[in-house]
Amino acid sequence: VREAAFKALDQHVEARAPAVITAIIPWLAAGEADARVWVCSLLGKLGEVAAPHLSAVGHRLRDEQKDVREAAFKVLGQHVEARSPAVITAIIPWLAAGEADARVWVCSLLGKLGEVAAPHLSAVGHRLRDEQKDVREAAFKALDQHVEARAPAVITAIIPWLAAGEADA
Repeated sequence: VREAAFKALDQHVEARAPAVITAIIPWLAAGEADARVWVCSLLGKLGEVAAPHLSAVGHRLRDEQKDVREAAFKVLGQHVEARSPAVITAIIPWLAAGEADARVWVCSLLGKLGEVAAPHLSAVGHRLRDEQKDVREAAFKALDQHVEARAPAVITAIIPWLAAGEADA
């Protein structure tokens, strides 16, 4: 029954019906992982009308189920292309999250967001000292993506690490 309801809602996504969002948001916190994945998928299809709900999607970056975390990341990634400031609001808290994969994803998204992410590059710079190598690499890559724009924020983010004297800094 639940799957049939989700499929019915999926048919209304093309019209960007606000009623779809009202119907699906409570399922984002549902006990079943497949429901949370489905809601993330629908929010990704809804585009900008879903932007006010991206913080709820951001909370799924800490979901206990990896497929839900991946679905949330995908939705946030879809909104990155639109340079949505709502993405930044949704992901910044997870830059210091306990899960390394969430920190990697956030660094990746901030690298892709362009100029709107510039105020947060110092936080990315802090991840250059993360205990996880993949997070450090993602932070470096994110900062590198901003170098072409000669973002002053990149300089601010890396200066402390130049003085650190660490080989991998």
